[in-house]
Amino acid sequence: MSFLEESLRATAEELFSSDDHQVTVAQLVELGWSELYAEEPKAAVGVLAEMQGRCLGISRLLELAMATELGGLVDVASEALVLPLRSVALSGTTDLTSSLLLVGAPSAVVLPVLEDGRVSLVRATVTAEAVRGLDPKAHVARPRSVSVGETVALEDGVWDRAIALGSLELAQETLGVVGVLVDLAVDHVTNRHQFGVPLGTFQAVQHRLADVHVAREAARVVAELAWESRESALCAAALGAARRAFVSARVNCHQVMGAMGFTWEHDQHWYLRRGILLDLLLDHRPGLSRAVDTVVTSMERTDVWS
Repeated sequence: MSFLEESLRATAEELFSSDDHQVTVAQLVELGWSELYAEEPKAAVGVLAEMQGRCLGISRLLELAMATELGGLVDVASEALVLPLRSVALSGTTDLTSSLLLVGAPSAVVLPVLEDGRVSLVRATVTAEAVRGLDPKAHVARPRSVSVGETVALEDGVWDRAIALGSLELAQETLGVVGVLVDLAVDHVTNRHQFGVPLGTFQAVQHRLADVHVAREAARVVAELAWESRESALCAAALGAARRAFVSARVNCHQVMGAMGFTWEHDQHWYLRRGILLDLLLDHRPGLSRAVDTVVTSMERTDVWS
């Protein structure tokens, strides 16, 4: 880990340690996020996102990163980029009330819409209400009334690049959540004893945690490759691998902790909630499907897989 990444981790941990664990766009801008992204995008997005996951932090980093790739068409300081859920297709008939606002309840939003094969950005004003449910700490809100304004057509490939970067941000944040789940499980099986020995000495426990470790490290490798190339399919693969690691952690870490993880006093359930919430955003599968189609139809290895 470079000195820059170590310093950024320490700064992010301090920022997300506030009472509400929230970092505003103004704070990120004041810290020089835009300049850092221009020089070190992996640090500006990846390191901050992973620490946000580890600290259960709240920010609009995902929107900020994607807006940067959109070339300034979205002013994150005054309007929110509404990201489609995995279950919501982009279209002119998309129901805004089925999409999530990541943080707070802004009145001005920008919605990506797919029409005639091209993605456009539609500006709108909304009224929103808080959604507590799954992860009340996430400050999620849902639009209720919508008034649509101007539409800006995007050039070919712009939205794909934004989605690619957004996928990497979500992958890193998910890996941050997975990291804490592993830490909590390891601490539990190290300090909890049965038959006079730590739970971690039992082979069944070791195998489960080894499975999580392998899935997490595999996801890290894919993310590293994706950061190097920024190729859409690899970014989609990074998000898919991170989500696979979360599923492994969700099942196995809870299993080795028994009912302890679901007690209100223990922190594990908060990380489960956050991981499930992150899993709702953006669909990584279309990018992978296009890559597989390319390989199958050409019968050749592409640079994506070389």
